[in-house]
Amino acid sequence: MTKSQYILERLKPYKRHVFLNMFFNLLTSVFSLFSFASIIPFLNILFKESVEVVPHPGDFGLSSEYFLALMNHHIGAFIEARGKLEALMYVCFFIISMFVLKNIARYMGYYHLAPIRNGVVRDIRQSVHQRMLKLPIFYF
Repeated sequence: MTKSQYILERLKPYKRHVFLNMFFNLLTSVFSLFSFASIIPFLNILFKESVEVVPHPGDFGLSSEYFLALMNHHIGAFIEARGKLEALMYVCFFIISMFVLKNIARYMGYYHLAPIRNGVVRDIRQSVHQRMLKLPIFYF
């Protein structure tokens, strides 16, 4: 049995924590992606003289270009309807909320990682201790 298989064998009692840790790490990645991608419209609102309404990007696609085009379309329409200052306020609120959600998800990932780390080390120590107790005294 290799070392990685041995450690993976020790993870079985902690399936719930492993799943939750992976879920919150995935959420952290998604929120990080959106928090950094939302900075682009913020800078466009600040430094562009005029913001034109971008046409709708069309059919749904899982690409960064589609999401950026969709975000630019909605922000351009919002600016045209309500003005730059209010759009800037909403974009700032969105950026702050993405960073807060990202940090909450990261905290929850670490929260569920701690019992895994401590429990696996404890289980390995207990198995080594039990093995040492079974050895005869003249072994030492």
